[in-house]
Amino acid sequence: MVCVTGLVSLAVGCRYLQVVYLRRCVNVGDDAIVALARNCRQLRDLNLGGCTLVTDASLLALAEHSSLLSSINFSRANVRYCPIANSYSFELTRTVGLNTQQ
Repeated sequence: MVCVTGLVSLAVGCRYLQVVYLRRCVNVGDDAIVALARNCRQLRDLNLGGCTLVTDASLLALAEHSSLLSSINFSRANVRYCPIANSYSFELTRTVGLNTQQ
């Protein structure tokens, strides 16, 4: 089972992560994703599908800190607003799961 503490430690210790697949990790929430966004600036591919504790706060952090992100899935996450799709800071060229429908 993936836990927040483990993901935060991973983000701090592995700053060059490029692909993170957390699909259906129901214990993963904003604290872990914000840590990934702030620490893993090389992040390119992120799957958060089914991570129901992930909210708009995570996507705001990704939009602010993850300029290399080219693929993200946050289907079935608890997201109401999609700052990544509307972000002026960068534009995703290949987007997976930009579906905020639950």
